[in-house]
Amino acid sequence: MEVLLAVGAGNDERADDRALSLTAKYADLWNTGYMGKPETMTEPLAKINAACRDAGRDRATLGITALIGLWFPDLQQDSPASPATR
Repeated sequence: MEVLLAVGAGNDERADDRALSLTAKYADLWNTGYMGKPETMTEPLAKINAACRDAGRDRATLGITALIGLWFPDLQQDSPASPATR
């Protein structure tokens, strides 16, 4: 049975370089957060690309996944859990 190692790191300005370095060396998948416009992925992708380069790894061998947060305020207006009703 094959076990894959997924690491979530480096999805904001406070990204820990050590975590990205370890991801580049050992992980099969890198998970990052995605909030907003596609341009917000430019810096995290540059950081993981650099970490892979420093580790001597072809970035194409590292799978990338992303947590995508969605908010539909028009669907939340009547929900007791919505920020507007708290």
